[in-house]
Amino acid sequence: AVNTAVHLLVDCSGSMVGKPIRHARQACFAIASALRAVPGINLGVTTFPAQGETYSVSPVLEHRKPFHRNFMFETTGSTPLTEALLWATQELCRQPEPRKVLLLITDGAPDHPGTCRQVIEIYGLGIWDESIKKLLPDSSAVIYYLSDLSSALFNILQNTLIPGR
Repeated sequence: AVNTAVHLLVDCSGSMVGKPIRHARQACFAIASALRAVPGINLGVTTFPAQGETYSVSPVLEHRKPFHRNFMFETTGSTPLTEALLWATQELCRQPEPRKVLLLITDGAPDHPGTCRQVIEIYGLGIWDESIKKLLPDSSAVIYYLSDLSSALFNILQNTLIPGR
């Protein structure tokens, strides 16, 4: 059985304004829509930073709550990735599934790259920027067009959800 808690963590910092945030919204919704159909996936979605806040997150879809279509988050502030990762990790650890997967959707470098550690399975999806490859060189991909999403995710996740492939 899949039996996996998956959390999508989306960068909504000021640098994501324009095309990047539009693509991040579309990618996030497409991924969430696909994953909710997989039996055994417990899905959560969170953006960071929260609107008007510096070091906070904003849950978009809480784990074990009904799916909705309101993925219209906006950009604001800096990129407090370390704090967002800590929050998302804690949220994942509360889930009963034995496997926890975090997918990070971002356009660039965090405020404090030295403090970001891969404490759980973390996969990154870069939006219009290659910086994610420096942070997660073996578990990330970059997309410039929504049409690239499927192949990028396949390349990242092909061996993670189904062991032995």
